[in-house]
Amino acid sequence: MTRWRALLQSPQTLFKASLSQQIVLWVFASIITIEVIILVPSVYRRQHELLQNLREISAAKASGILDMKPTYASDAELLEYISYTQNNKVVLGGRLYANGREVGTFGEPPDLTWADIVNRKTVDFQRAKARYDAVWQMSSLAAPYTLVIRHDASFVNREFYYFILRISGLVVIISIFVTGATMVILNRMVITPICRLRQDLVYAGDVISREELDPLPRFMSIPTQRRDELGEVTMAFGQMIDQIAKAIAQRKQAEKTIERLAEIGELSSMIVHEVRNPLTTVLMGLHSFRNMDLSDRARTRLTLALEESERLQRLLNEILMYAKEQTLELEPLNLNEMVTELATALRDQPGVCDRHLHLSLSPQPVWIQADRDKLKQVCINLVSNACEAVRDGETIAWSVMSSDRPGYTHICIHNGGDPIPADILPKLTRPFFTTKSSGNGLGLAITKRIIEAHSGRLWIESTQETGTTVTVCLPCLPTAPHGLDPTLVQPQNPQPGA
Repeated sequence: MTRWRALLQSPQTLFKASLSQQIVLWVFASIITIEVIILVPSVYRRQHELLQNLREISAAKASGILDMKPTYASDAELLEYISYTQNNKVVLGGRLYANGREVGTFGEPPDLTWADIVNRKTVDFQRAKARYDAVWQMSSLAAPYTLVIRHDASFVNREFYYFILRISGLVVIISIFVTGATMVILNRMVITPICRLRQDLVYAGDVISREELDPLPRFMSIPTQRRDELGEVTMAFGQMIDQIAKAIAQRKQAEKTIERLAEIGELSSMIVHEVRNPLTTVLMGLHSFRNMDLSDRARTRLTLALEESERLQRLLNEILMYAKEQTLELEPLNLNEMVTELATALRDQPGVCDRHLHLSLSPQPVWIQADRDKLKQVCINLVSNACEAVRDGETIAWSVMSSDRPGYTHICIHNGGDPIPADILPKLTRPFFTTKSSGNGLGLAITKRIIEAHSGRLWIESTQETGTTVTVCLPCLPTAPHGLDPTLVQPQNPQPGA
């Protein structure tokens, strides 16, 4: 409630917001500009009306005087009669023309000349002098006569300026009213929601950093229902908060699950350790029974017990190997030499000796930084799996080649035989998943962990046409150790997934 009260009790918020200041300023300037454009013609129209009224007054006075003149009057007498129009306070003087010839002037002479009249200039308004000269075609006289009357335009100037002041005041009042209404509406519809949203964003950042989104805090802008762009932004903000709250809840749940799994893992490791010690004692006892004189039936049972105990011991060892963190004793290795030595040793091993092991090495020495024993374990496991997948006499292709990624090399092991189903391929490296009747599903899982500890990758491809290929991608050294010539890995046969 404090945040709501602080915002609603700040009427000066509109004036502090730079956005509102710019909008209000532009609205005020736009209204002034529009009003000026519209009202300027009205000002000049008012000036024309005042001058026309002044002209009509003087013309009416001159007509009244001329109506009293003799029928046949000379030019001088006519000028004398017209001069009586000076009794009207708006008439200052005049000039009479007969057929373009100046008859004479009276009072203050007009500046409007016959040449101006010939050029169709019938009025001359001088605001600075407050003088207005106008031509009156005298209907009371014969056509040849033309009278130019000089008027006192002080009244016109005064009324003109008063009119401008009235119009300007009206424009300012209208502009202030419209601008004020715009400010109120702008504050209600734009500025206040934006300020609320801004405070909500700051508040949301604070509660997210403290992960206090359960239950969701109350935000000022989210309850507002608007059918405009600002409403869409507010709705998106609410959706974002919901998604963040769900993500944090899921992460906390995952952390609890991970903690639980870690506890289970520690418990499992402890159980494995506790089982291994008595199992070793049991194995020692069973081995001692082999020296005793037993019946065939008892010896068969003893052999079966020994086999199962040794299998259980191997399983416990593999579980420990998978569970513990992979620590590497890294050293520079010539991959071609290591693979050649290992292939020579494996060719005489059971399960491999009945297959053809074809070795293909990189044409240039390939140096890597690796743990020799663990990398040998990886290769032995992959070659053994390949040999188990084919019949006697078939070929296992084992190759070392460059990757299409600079700085990496590939170890590929290929075998024929039946393809691995596509739905099983992603599961092969999961712990305890196996397609073998006697396997425990930890071999490939341990292999993957060792490869990843070397900053490498493992992937398996299998199709009916090409068979099964297991690829190990490892980073290689850019130069050979011990000061040998640089041995950069060059791309040869790009492999998928590199």
